Amino acid sequence: MHLLPDGSVLAWGNQFAPSRDGGAAVRVWDPTVAQPVFHQGPNPVIDIYCSGHSFLADGRLLVTGGHFNAFVGSDATTIFDFRTRSWSAGPRMSAARWYPTNTTLANGEVVVVSGSIDSEFNLNTLPEAWNSASGWRPLNGAQLSQPLYPWMHLAPNGRIFNSGPGQTTRYLDAG
Repeated sequence: MHLLPDGSVLAWGNQFAPSRDGGAAVRVWDPTVAQPVFHQGPNPVIDIYCSGHSFLADGRLLVTGGHFNAFVGSDATTIFDFRTRSWSAGPRMSAARWYPTNTTLANGEVVVVSGSIDSEFNLNTLPEAWNSASGWRPLNGAQLSQPLYPWMHLAPNGRIFNSGPGQTTRYLDAG
């Protein structure tokens, strides 16, 4: 779930556990109206279950990867615009990601790490940095096999701190 800049909430879940009312797995809820209203918001590019997600400086939501099957990801990048309640396709990543982690940097770039490509044992080891003007750039010197959805945080020093889930912690410099 994401609280959007306009106060509405974007949520999604597993498409294979359909809602009781038969609606889309991706919805926008407007909590300001007396009767709950859930607007359909399906992503036309990819099933975004098991994706990475983070806000951009302008309030749009960048979603990386997605779901084809268990441990089978996508190289798709999609962006949700809360103003129009619509999705657009972004530039593709270098390889698929299922359960990656996005981290937004102070300069507005987003770094994505981990995610499985096509099996439980084939993890994407190449971090990539996304810039709205230039797209994706690989961080070739920072390749590392990490578990799915690693715990990544923007540290005060501008680097990305990996706090888990393993016992070894480390920093990633995306510069």
